[in-house]
Amino acid sequence: MAVTCGALPDTLLESELFGYKAGAFTGATKDKLGRFALARGGTLLLEEIGEVSQALQVRLLRVLQERQYEPLGATRGGGRRTRDRDLYVEMARRYNAGGMVELAPPAPGFGRKPAGVSHADPE
Repeated sequence: MAVTCGALPDTLLESELFGYKAGAFTGATKDKLGRFALARGGTLLLEEIGEVSQALQVRLLRVLQERQYEPLGATRGGGRRTRDRDLYVEMARRYNAGGMVELAPPAPGFGRKPAGVSHADPE
């Protein structure tokens, strides 16, 4: 399952990835599963991750580190409803190696490979 992060504003991307509970925001009349839940047991590809704000990158980094997340509005109605992240997450970033100007660097530690994981360089 793939999500093109650069095509969505942060608030919409956050609800798309994490899902939400009814009443989390205006118009949220019923619970909606996010991509983390829908991709459970599989792979989620986050394309154009470099286009996402640093604030959202930090929240995504926490999901990757803690292996847990909360749907938007999960703390409403008493108690936290944390869900386990049981999936593999891949990230891709578009760039122009010859003339790219980086406006905002990624959050510290974001996109770091786990020890022992290697990958081939893109052609």
